[in-house]
Amino acid sequence: ILVAIPSSHPISKKFGKESQKWPYPAISFADLRGDDFIIMKPSRKMHGVYLNLCEQTKLKPKVVLESGSLISAQALVASGLGVTLVTDTLARYSRLAINPFYFMLKEKVEQRHLGLTYSKFVQPSKAALEFIELTKKTI
Repeated sequence: ILVAIPSSHPISKKFGKESQKWPYPAISFADLRGDDFIIMKPSRKMHGVYLNLCEQTKLKPKVVLESGSLISAQALVASGLGVTLVTDTLARYSRLAINPFYFMLKEKVEQRHLGLTYSKFVQPSKAALEFIELTKKTI
């Protein structure tokens, strides 16, 4: 899990554009005290991650928007509306014209898990096999 911050944010300016390579620099969630937040709706797993980070750091941020989409939240951050949490996969494969700055978090964040299942009784199609291989390489 990463935090996405507008390029105009003081933390982004402190680290500079050259810091935007994997692995991204780490900051504390508490460093975002006073910032506007775009958070995921309560039905999304990322909402729980956000609440856990707030509890760990005793942060009570100002929520300006609840979104159902990480991609939309990321785009809003890029336009300067606030900060948000994103997955590292979203950050690495972003197709935005202007990306926000990304930072790892110093706080402990629950790992996300991805499962891929298919029947051992049915031969997967060529497309399915290629998808499985691509998924293995990506993660």
